[in-house]
Amino acid sequence: MISIIFKFKIFVIKQEAAMMNFLKRVFGVRLKAKKCGHKTKLKDKVTAFGETEILGMVPHKDGTVDYCHKCLKKMAIRCAWCGEPIFIGEFVTLYTPINKKFKAPECAVKYSENPLQFVGCCRGNCAETGADYRGRWMPPGKVDRFLSLTERCVADVVNGGDGIIICEDLSKL
Repeated sequence: MISIIFKFKIFVIKQEAAMMNFLKRVFGVRLKAKKCGHKTKLKDKVTAFGETEILGMVPHKDGTVDYCHKCLKKMAIRCAWCGEPIFIGEFVTLYTPINKKFKAPECAVKYSENPLQFVGCCRGNCAETGADYRGRWMPPGKVDRFLSLTERCVADVVNGGDGIIICEDLSKL
């Protein structure tokens, strides 16, 4: 019986050590950021405009990342429509104001002049549907544009298709 308890304690200690190594690797290892030169963790909290997100990074093969979390914080912007934060890596919309007298808030980030388009968030009160996703907010603070589902449907019809697009996961656009 003592042998079983002893083996169980060794197992528990090994599991705790493995968990501590995992946590140290994820939260404690500091990597060098190539583009800003700072040191950073793989995952860290980033707070901008009163909202906090945990941003994780995938290191390059050489063990570096592009930017540190402090610099990523500076790249956060506010939605042109609701004012909520948009963090690096989040999906965005590119809406054109319908009202010609629309006065953009100071926080608004303009995507294009003609047609006039502003960067907006994908929260339920701003984006009408997932089909409105137009890109991702990416370093150093720009929209990485992709075709929306609506644009893909139109392109499919133009090319002789039926206009039906099946997308199980918008993150794979």
